[in-house]
Amino acid sequence: MRVSKKLIALFIVTILCCAPLSAAMAQDQPAMRKVAIIDDDDKLEKMAVDAVVVRPLGICAIVGGALLFVVSLPFSALGKNVDEAAQTLVTTPTQYTFGRPLGKF
Repeated sequence: MRVSKKLIALFIVTILCCAPLSAAMAQDQPAMRKVAIIDDDDKLEKMAVDAVVVRPLGICAIVGGALLFVVSLPFSALGKNVDEAAQTLVTTPTQYTFGRPLGKF
């Protein structure tokens, strides 16, 4: 498909004419309102990602850590660090998954 030179020139002129209009419209709104909207959107995105992605991964980490803790229990008992292994493999992922507010990483 061939596009004529006149159509390309018309497209470029239209873009160049509309660019200053978009900048003028952006200056119309107060700056504080924009910051509040961006902060609310950012907070919403963080909460959504936390609820849909991070929390389920945290639950998987709890299950995997618990399984790994059970497998390593004889070795940690011999090394006398069962509490440290439980803290690292089970308690820390549990606190990260369930002990913090939604959207706070």
